[in-house]
Amino acid sequence: MGNTHPSPSTPGQLLPGEEVLLVLHPSRWGYAWHFLLGVLLVGGGVFIPLVEGRIIAILAGVFYAGYTEMRRRRTTYSLTSRRLIRERRLLSRRSSTVLYSQITDLHLAQSFLGRLTRTGTISINTAGKDGFEMVMENIPHAEQVRSTIESRMIEHETGRD
Repeated sequence: MGNTHPSPSTPGQLLPGEEVLLVLHPSRWGYAWHFLLGVLLVGGGVFIPLVEGRIIAILAGVFYAGYTEMRRRRTTYSLTSRRLIRERRLLSRRSSTVLYSQITDLHLAQSFLGRLTRTGTISINTAGKDGFEMVMENIPHAEQVRSTIESRMIEHETGRD
């Protein structure tokens, strides 16, 4: 499903006694159109008659596909024994946290392609907030991740943590 190794910046964020259960990155399937655009730019660049235009198109395609992959890899969702952590680290760093005990609603959305590739978007509501507190986009094995979150919510509700 995912790996259990902490992301490079997660260990400093852990609370005493907290363990990392799962670390996920968005699935490549969620970025398929972006990768396809990069490939089309590279492929289209081959047919451009001017050498300068060809070089620009190929470099743009390679840069776009590389940037997309880097953005995907630098987005991390960590499920710990106490909370969910979403981190985005590219040029800047943004992190948000939701405690399992604060989650009131959990939504899973899957497109037709998402159902085929077993990816989806998990949206999380907390008490006292309008809209979603956290959105986990393009999650691989989305149904299993949702079940894991629900299990942790129940454990925290019953005090078995």
